[in-house]
Amino acid sequence: MKFFECTAYFHDGSLLGIIDNETGINFFLESAEVDPSSFLHTFQLSKENTLQGILHLKGIKKILVDGQSIKRPLNMKYPDGEILNLDIQGETLFLLIEWKNSPPRGQANDVSKIEIKAEKIYWENKLFDSFKVEKDDEYLDANNRPVKRGQHNSRLYPEE
Repeated sequence: MKFFECTAYFHDGSLLGIIDNETGINFFLESAEVDPSSFLHTFQLSKENTLQGILHLKGIKKILVDGQSIKRPLNMKYPDGEILNLDIQGETLFLLIEWKNSPPRGQANDVSKIEIKAEKIYWENKLFDSFKVEKDDEYLDANNRPVKRGQHNSRLYPEE
């Protein structure tokens, strides 16, 4: 089973972070809970039986958010995002996100439709502790300096 055949499992999953830099855009994603027997020989699952990893988009050609072309960098609109739909058709990513806000800031009632055309799209299965991913956790930039979660240069863990 290829990743592009698994995108439906990300419905009700989480967008945990975005890194947008000169080489491309990386989306840190976690799926909803899946049946482990379906993925025994394909992907390593988290302890919570979810797919976790990074969706890499290289050679960005076009970014539309809610039908409007935007300039880079692409950022998280709110600290958390629930994935309502994830679809990849050829070189185009379609992502529907319901943004979440952590208390005490109140609930965000905001949905974004993101469409990105890229030269290359690929999945990197990479496990991380999603329960540790909180707004006060330490995120690191490319030089391993602490930054706020949701910044375009933040990541959940240092690159290897």
